[in-house]
Amino acid sequence: MTLTIGRQELRFGNTLIIGNAGIASGVVNIPTDLTERKSFDAIRATLNYDPLVVDLIYAKVNEQSTIRNNDTDLMGINASYAINKKANVSAYYFLKSNNNNGVSNSLQKADKVNTIGALLSISPIEDLTASLEAAYQFGKVAGEIAPSNNYNRRNAYAVQAMVDYNFSKIKMTPKIGASYTYLSGDKNGDASSQSGWDAMYSDQNLGNIAHALLAFSDLSVWNLKAAFKPMEDVTLSVLYGYFDMAREKKDGWNYTSAHRYDGVNRYFTATNLKDGRAHLGDEIDATIAYDYTEDVQFGLTGGLFVPGSAWDADNHKRNATQLIGSMKVTF
Repeated sequence: MTLTIGRQELRFGNTLIIGNAGIASGVVNIPTDLTERKSFDAIRATLNYDPLVVDLIYAKVNEQSTIRNNDTDLMGINASYAINKKANVSAYYFLKSNNNNGVSNSLQKADKVNTIGALLSISPIEDLTASLEAAYQFGKVAGEIAPSNNYNRRNAYAVQAMVDYNFSKIKMTPKIGASYTYLSGDKNGDASSQSGWDAMYSDQNLGNIAHALLAFSDLSVWNLKAAFKPMEDVTLSVLYGYFDMAREKKDGWNYTSAHRYDGVNRYFTATNLKDGRAHLGDEIDATIAYDYTEDVQFGLTGGLFVPGSAWDADNHKRNATQLIGSMKVTF
C-alpha cells in the first residue's frame, strides 16, 4: 500500500469523472477556464495487487472557513484490472457531497452526486487504441426536505467512446482519432428529477472555446483529431468538434456559460432561445507545439467556434475566436 497525503493530482481513466479540482486561482481579471487549480487536497491509498490496482480517495475540495458543515467533499474508489497486455478494465464509485449549495435555512440538505461507472480500454493491434466508458449518477439534488419538493432525485448518465491510431512506422508519425461523448440533459420544468449530467471533476476538453462557453452537461459531441510532426521537435495538431444538446428544448430555454471571463462575470447568459433546435455549434482548433528542451515546451493555439441553429440569431449567433500562446515547464 502507498499512502499519499496532501495536495496532489487525482486522475483516473480518461478523466471523464476525476481529473481537475476546478478550484479558482483567486487571480482577478483572468478567465477562470485558464486559471483553475487542478490538484486536490486529499488522502489517497493505493493498493497494488498486480494486475489489480485499487485506489481509495478522500478529498476536501472546498472548505468554508467560517461556517461549520458547509464544505464540499469527494470520496470514492477506483479499481483497475489489467486483463492482459492489450486490455484493461476499470470500475469506480465516487461521491461528491456539496453542503455549500446556496440553500440557507434550517431545512438545508447537501447536494449528493453518486457516480458509478466502468471503463474498458483495449489495444487489439499495434498502434490502435480504443476505449468505451459508461457512467450513471444518482442521489439527491440540493434543496429542502419535505414539505418542499425541491429536494429531488438525481438520474443522469454519460457514455463515451474513443479510438486512436498512430502511424508509428511512417515518417512524421501522423496520428488520427475520433470520439463520441454523450452527457444527459435535463427536461424543462421537470420538478421530480434531475437528469442533467453533473460534470463532477472532469478534465476533458472537447474544444477549447466550447470548454469555456458550454457546460459539461446536456451534450452530444463528435470529435475528430489529427496530428503529425513536420520536424523532430515540432508537432502540428487539429481538433474538430460538432456540438449538439443531448435533449432538445421544447418550451424555450435559458443558458449560462460554464466559465467567467474576469473571475466574476460569465461569458454570456442567453434566455428564451429557439425551441426544438439542438445544434449548439461547430469548432475547429489548430495547435503548434515546439519542444525547446525535454522539460520546456512552447505552444500556440487558435480556435473558431461557429454557433448552431439553437441560438437566437439577433443576440447570440456570433462567431467566437481565440488565440492563446503557452509555455509548459516540467519539473
